[in-house]
Amino acid sequence: MSTKFTKDHSIAIVALIGAIMGFVGSIGQVYFDYQKNQNALTYEQQIESLNDVVKSIDTLKEFVVEQKENLKESQKSLSELQAKQDQLKPVIEADQKAIDAIFALQAEQNKKNIWWERAIGFFLGVAGSLVASLIWSYMRRNA
Repeated sequence: MSTKFTKDHSIAIVALIGAIMGFVGSIGQVYFDYQKNQNALTYEQQIESLNDVVKSIDTLKEFVVEQKENLKESQKSLSELQAKQDQLKPVIEADQKAIDAIFALQAEQNKKNIWWERAIGFFLGVAGSLVASLIWSYMRRNA
């Protein structure tokens, strides 16, 4: 009996070990398939993410190129304005000197004219007073 039990027991143990190995193998296969799918999905996601990064870089590159062009246009406009300022500066300075000379001449003429204006005002005041006195005397006599 002991040999039969040992043979049966050995067969059962071998069958059990085979079943455990089959079960472990199946779980391992499922696990490795899952990991493979996860890695493939991760790689696909990484590739998609890298494609998005490339698109973003291209968009950024276009923006930088556009900003460079805008900066060049602004620099060109600034250079043109500075050139115009350099051209107009002597004219403005000459005009300022002419304006200052005109104001100085006008101030000098105002000093001369002020005495004439005062004299004319004084004589017109005296003449107005005489006319008023004559009118007053005429009205007193006829009244």
